[in-house]
Amino acid sequence: MKNNFEYYYNRVIDWAKLSCPDGLWGSEEHIETCWKMVEEEHKELTQALRERNTVALVDGLCDCFVVTAQIVELHKKEVSGKPQQQFVTLPMYCTASKSIIRDRNVSFLKTLYSWLCQAMDYVRDYNQVPIEACLLEVLRSNDSKFPTIEQLKEMYEDDEEKALQAASNWIESNSEYKEVIGKIKNGKCVFRCNGGTGKVVKPWCYLPPNLKSILESNNHVQLGNS
Repeated sequence: MKNNFEYYYNRVIDWAKLSCPDGLWGSEEHIETCWKMVEEEHKELTQALRERNTVALVDGLCDCFVVTAQIVELHKKEVSGKPQQQFVTLPMYCTASKSIIRDRNVSFLKTLYSWLCQAMDYVRDYNQVPIEACLLEVLRSNDSKFPTIEQLKEMYEDDEEKALQAASNWIESNSEYKEVIGKIKNGKCVFRCNGGTGKVVKPWCYLPPNLKSILESNNHVQLGNS
């Protein structure tokens, strides 16, 4: 079955650029932060593989795709040549990719991304995991962090400035984050803590990914056995 990872890649990059603070995209600080996220997600995926936790594995695989797509995009001008082609299972990916990530090996980024996509193909074809449905669910959840202006006004029924303030107040009242600032960017609302300079925080409309229900509705083979 042909995958559609290019579509998901482009969605990830759109989301990543929306969530990145103005002027930070492509900076040394931003690139290093993304590499750290790749490393962190790889460790979590490897741990889930050891524990044979299927939901955590699929979640980790989707998260690895999200952060790997971002680092590939950030180094796009530096990467050339074709990726190494070989048959890759999920355990093989976790092992073979470790040194590429640890060493920040930009010349092997295409290979890293190719191996990841092949591992995702593998769990779909051999473990009967609906990986694309799971990836869509993760992306849907990410999208829900950024309500549209229409959603904002429907919720708070006020002008944009007051509605953004009301939404920011809701976040502060329902989380540990303080000094939340909401801004409009490309038709979406982006909320950040620490006076607007911190991480993106989740508004009232955020919905976490429900991978468990997707997996329970399919007769998949337990991951970690191949």
